[in-house]
Amino acid sequence: MAGLYQMPKRRAWTIAVMAAAALALLFVLWWAVPDDPTPPVRTEAAVAAVTKPAVTPRRATATTPTFGRPRVEWAPRPPDAETVDPCTAVRDPELPEGFDSVSVDGITVAYARVSAAPNPYDRPLQPSVLARATLALLEEAAEATGTPARSQLTVIVWPDKEMFRSRTKAPIWAGGLYDGGVEIPADAHADLGVSLATLRHEIMHAQLHYSVGCTPVWFDEGVAQLFGGEVPVRTWNDAMRSHGWFDTRDLAVSSVVAVHTDEVRRVYAESLAMVVVALDKVSLADLVLAVRGADLDVWERRFGLDAHAVLDALAHRIYGISLGGDLDALLATPVCCSQVVDPRAIRCHASPPHEERYVWLDQRSAPAATCSTRW
Repeated sequence: MAGLYQMPKRRAWTIAVMAAAALALLFVLWWAVPDDPTPPVRTEAAVAAVTKPAVTPRRATATTPTFGRPRVEWAPRPPDAETVDPCTAVRDPELPEGFDSVSVDGITVAYARVSAAPNPYDRPLQPSVLARATLALLEEAAEATGTPARSQLTVIVWPDKEMFRSRTKAPIWAGGLYDGGVEIPADAHADLGVSLATLRHEIMHAQLHYSVGCTPVWFDEGVAQLFGGEVPVRTWNDAMRSHGWFDTRDLAVSSVVAVHTDEVRRVYAESLAMVVVALDKVSLADLVLAVRGADLDVWERRFGLDAHAVLDALAHRIYGISLGGDLDALLATPVCCSQVVDPRAIRCHASPPHEERYVWLDQRSAPAATCSTRW
């Protein structure tokens, strides 16, 4: 059009190519970012138990992991580790220097006094309330396991995750730890000032340490996750898709060290699955009786299920079908899951895709289910 600037064709072509490249990069970044609609899996750095001279921590036998998965590096925990080996005696942790403390009926809560909340909606930590909640949770854990409740416990609340990890030497994936006491970072958005799921997890470690003794890692971590209400839906589904898990004999040890984050997720997920499958046959109190005082290879002798059988039983519980082609086809579609905070009650089913969404709520099912294309 006369009188108007006309852009040269070469410049217009260059601008179009750059715009297309930018859009492609944004798509790649969107696709690469993980988005798991389940509650985050809180993996803790330690388990614990009392000393039993007849049982000693041992390395896993040199077996080939089930379905060709790479091995986990298993070994007794080093003596200078900051966390407690499952087969060592109960001990109280030292309170950090400069921390205040409150004691209620045998429960001590140590915390760093903060002068003011950094955000207007942050909840201040209430140590006495946390102490009473800890006492009640110990009683609940004791009732669930059929064991006497632990009467004394120290809870150390660190001001933030960074100080928690630097001072306790906890790995990056740890949301809390048990080292004779419970150590946990503050969470200003939680009603108790700490994550309730993580607190429940670590309190169960404390209760098992006091009342059961030396236990294999699958039992200690599996029962702690059960009590914490943690359901690793994505990790379970990934194992069903690949038909791959670790040999159950590799979990017949008292602790895990030097494990990669992805492997830790699988170890914890398999431990919880073993407990869930075992509870189809016995009560939790009976499972405690079977493990207490037994050798670390109690799973193989008491239940005799290999990793494939555990995974198949889990698939039946959650989807109602066995491992194989039908389940593979189901897991290639969007999946809807209900009761995703209860490892024993969760149920999932296939769903047609939802337009323009990768997470949505299916209220037509009873109970309602959370659906995702990325489960």
